[in-house]
Amino acid sequence: MVEYDILFFDEQDPCQANGELKLNILNKARATVSHYLSAQTPLNSRLFNLITGICTAFMLINTIVSPRDNLVLGCLSAAAVVLIFFANRTGKYQLFAIFYIIIFAFMLFPYLFVLNEGISGGMALYVVFGAVIISLLLDGKLYVVILVLYMLVVLGLIILNYYDTSLGLGIFLSFETILLRYFDVTTGILLCSFGMALLIKFQINIILDEKKRAEAASQAKSVFLATMSHEIRTPLNAIIGMANIAKNAADTPEKAEKATNQILSSSHHLLSIINDVLDMSKIDSNKLELANEPFNGLYAYNELLDMISQQCGEKNIELITNTAEIPDVVISGDKFRVNQVLINLLGNAVKFTDEGGKITFTVETLEESDTFIKFHFSVLDTGIGMSEEQLEKLFVPFEQTNSSITAKYGGTGLGLSISQNLVKMMGGIIEVRSELGVGSEFYFDLCFSKSDAIIEQNAKQEYMDMTGKRILLAEDIEINRIIVQELLAPVGILIEEAENGQEALDMFSKSDVWYYDLIFMDIQMPVLDGHAATKAIRLIDREDASKIPIIAMTANAYKEDVDAALEAGMNGHVPKPIDIDAVLDLLMIYLFR
Repeated sequence: MVEYDILFFDEQDPCQANGELKLNILNKARATVSHYLSAQTPLNSRLFNLITGICTAFMLINTIVSPRDNLVLGCLSAAAVVLIFFANRTGKYQLFAIFYIIIFAFMLFPYLFVLNEGISGGMALYVVFGAVIISLLLDGKLYVVILVLYMLVVLGLIILNYYDTSLGLGIFLSFETILLRYFDVTTGILLCSFGMALLIKFQINIILDEKKRAEAASQAKSVFLATMSHEIRTPLNAIIGMANIAKNAADTPEKAEKATNQILSSSHHLLSIINDVLDMSKIDSNKLELANEPFNGLYAYNELLDMISQQCGEKNIELITNTAEIPDVVISGDKFRVNQVLINLLGNAVKFTDEGGKITFTVETLEESDTFIKFHFSVLDTGIGMSEEQLEKLFVPFEQTNSSITAKYGGTGLGLSISQNLVKMMGGIIEVRSELGVGSEFYFDLCFSKSDAIIEQNAKQEYMDMTGKRILLAEDIEINRIIVQELLAPVGILIEEAENGQEALDMFSKSDVWYYDLIFMDIQMPVLDGHAATKAIRLIDREDASKIPIIAMTANAYKEDVDAALEAGMNGHVPKPIDIDAVLDLLMIYLFR
């Protein structure tokens, strides 16, 4: 059986609270250097790190082998290391390149010249490397200005080098001394020229590598877009087609109901595709944030089983679980993202396992203390399996392991890449064992902090009669207002509409105190957006302005969007497309508390 492990450097272990030190300093340094010079790091970053790293190494070596230079050289070397660190932390390589050049070219070389009372062979290395740094790290007018200034400094020092300062300025050295210094400088320049040629060759290789990677990425994205076009058009075709069928089936309720159910199913599939693309975009731009909220692990596990059991039943697949072994404990983490990963792994297992097959889903406790618990998640199937070649591309975004598999089973090729990134963000790593024609096992470990919160298992809620309750709906899109009106019509609630944030603010300001019981507020609206409208309402000098529940009802559905809504003064958040059960749950909380 082929075993394929993809290893990443884990910068933060959530289980460090148990007192175990799991990071090896040497491995961390090696991983850090590899990261800063790896092909995944942008070209300008790699070039900066390579050049400044070599130059700083020369400074450090000189500091060690020349005791009399230790103090000043040590300070300059330390400053150089600090500059490299902050350049990588902030990404402002051009700015820190200027500071580095000031240290290396305009401070170090003149200092060594004075210290050694002239130019020696080793100092020529610093001269050439100073020019290399300026040439490779700067561009435009700044490059010309800095290079000219540097050449003037070097030229001035070279002229001074051929004077015998002990006999007074203006008296030339003897021919033998001049020849010796000329030989030292020439030797140093030749050595540096060879080093510079190697650096230029390295830079050319980097550029060629970047070009190949860009071409490969462009090709992968082209294939991905073609696949996405198919994946999006398929449910969209079903939605449009079934909508027309339902429209023409007014006299056949069963046919209309079947068409409506198909529209809902296709809509959810289309939404999952859109969410995958948005998640990948957030991950690529490092803007995806994880929530840290209490949830019951056993309840979450049972919710997953309810969902997957139905899918397994439809294909006559045996589902084996270890529910009895899972502890009933409240933990802190991002329940939605954990479920997203497990749903993807279990969904793939169902997709690639034929009828009559078997799927084993287990959650085992690896470690537990009073403050944390560590779980091992495993999804094992008897499906089609994968070859070693397929495993190499398994977690690469925009790629799928086999075009024939894509044609047969569908999919965007983003699910596993997103899942791997999410698990990494949570401190774990997805690993896989697979054998073609036999099956696959995906597994990973995650550590969670324990929580003292009390979580009750969700039960089917009975909704109270809301007749007489009045809400203000601020929404600029007419179809969205119609949907809310129709979905809430059965519970008897009164809804008044505003087409933008300013209109909602005016309607609330002119109404009597507690005329409205709740406000649903869209975020992106003309005239005045939802955040600004909420802030303005909270500032009104009347009793209900600071207390009325304001719920964001918006397509902005990420954690940072929820945080922004709460920061603006809202009480809750409902993402679009609207889940009517979630809306009714919020109404029960805020209208009858």
